Amino acid sequence: SGAAGWRTRAQRCNELPKTIWNMKTPTIAQVHGYCLGGACDIAAVCDLTIAADNAKLGELEIHHIPHPPFPMLPYVLSYKKANEVILLGEHFTAQQALEMGLINRCVPQEELESTVHEYAMKLVKLPVPGVQECKKTVKRIYEMAGMQEAVRIAENAFGMVLSTETPEFTKFCEIRDRDGMKAAFKWRNEFFADTAE
Repeated sequence: SGAAGWRTRAQRCNELPKTIWNMKTPTIAQVHGYCLGGACDIAAVCDLTIAADNAKLGELEIHHIPHPPFPMLPYVLSYKKANEVILLGEHFTAQQALEMGLINRCVPQEELESTVHEYAMKLVKLPVPGVQECKKTVKRIYEMAGMQEAVRIAENAFGMVLSTETPEFTKFCEIRDRDGMKAAFKWRNEFFADTAE
């Protein structure tokens, strides 16, 4: 409870994306179905992201938990597009994700696994020191642009926002505790029917 407790929660949530960020080995996200919230953050932080054409990606947190704890999208997307995705809390298709630069490829569902395998095989044939140094260089450029400080800011904002009670979040939690997450998401989608697909 309180801002400090929620900040600790954000730090725990961020352990996985931070681990992916700090890996020497390149990572490939293979996306199908729904890839929302934290899953979208993980897809964004991977070095390469390939999605099936049936995938839906997005940051819906603002509808019930009003701040994503890992701020990767502002580094991957343009300023305007990052604001659109984070502030409106809508989800979008894999084709839209490709057009905005969130993913590398959008392929038919039946070709997803073979496409990811193809990318992986290209990577493993390359000289390991070169791949690791290239990844390290790109990572350092993002860190020089404030990536690590942005994560700390987001964790603090997550704690501050969630320690402030709002009617929407209270109602979401009541339904979640009484009827489960599926019912809470159903209520949320109906409540934000004009913005959620």
